Amino acid sequence: MRLLLVEDEKRMAQALCEILRREKYDVDHFADGGEGLCALESGVYDLAVLDVMLPVKDGFEIVAEARKSGIKTPVLMLTAKSDLEDKVTGLDCGADDYLTKPFMTKELLARLRVLARRNVNSPDGTLSFGDISLNRDASTLCCADNSVRLSEKELRIFEYLIANQGQILTREQLAVKIWGYDCSAEYNNVEVYMSFARKKLHFINSKTEIKAVRGIGYELRFGDVYKIEMEDCTFDTFDIDTFAGRNFSRHIFGELCRADFKESAPFGTVRSGILSYGQRHVKRADGRQPVSPAET
Repeated sequence: MRLLLVEDEKRMAQALCEILRREKYDVDHFADGGEGLCALESGVYDLAVLDVMLPVKDGFEIVAEARKSGIKTPVLMLTAKSDLEDKVTGLDCGADDYLTKPFMTKELLARLRVLARRNVNSPDGTLSFGDISLNRDASTLCCADNSVRLSEKELRIFEYLIANQGQILTREQLAVKIWGYDCSAEYNNVEVYMSFARKKLHFINSKTEIKAVRGIGYELRFGDVYKIEMEDCTFDTFDIDTFAGRNFSRHIFGELCRADFKESAPFGTVRSGILSYGQRHVKRADGRQPVSPAET
């Protein structure tokens, strides 16, 4: 889990980084409020711990501006001030929790665990999407009765994809999320690990897929099924990948018109949208921008 720490006291920052990394958090530390805001607004963090008294921008300003930008990352504020008004100000600015210095390590970690649970979609902390579930504590990916152990990078890839299901994540976002700002990971590293992640999905016989969106990045899809309408004929379902490529129209009118398509369809229910031969694009029910068949 990637955590942002913005703290200008050097000794305090070093101690917190050591504690958090020992608890298996991937920590990025900034001592400057301006840099901290830029990092938080990148959207790659699962949690953020912000000191209140910072150079350039204080913690109140950071969380307020981040919330205005649409950042929903849970934020824990740290401060030496115990005044009620300061706590109220921090919470009203958009912070999720407030901890007064000095504090016990156990309390800090407990509060972070509570905030982390708010970002998952089940009470036990398991992330799920389509037919897969991700057990972060055991680093395992499951589909029905099948499971596979994940490496650290694979775990973080699936965490990020599932937490942002329905969104396209750029290669830049993935590189920063998985390897961090200080790492010199190149984009081909992302592609290599995406290949590893796809093999794990195949190993557990999952229908969930990691799709590459040309020139943009990756997204997680499950049962990407469409309905095709041609003149007076409507076929209920088909796998969009079957029709990608140069022979798109010939394949539709040549193969599909000669087949009982309902019986040969690989998926069962129309869910995602309509592919129109006349318009040559996919119109998705989820409202996203249509893309050409070759890009899906």
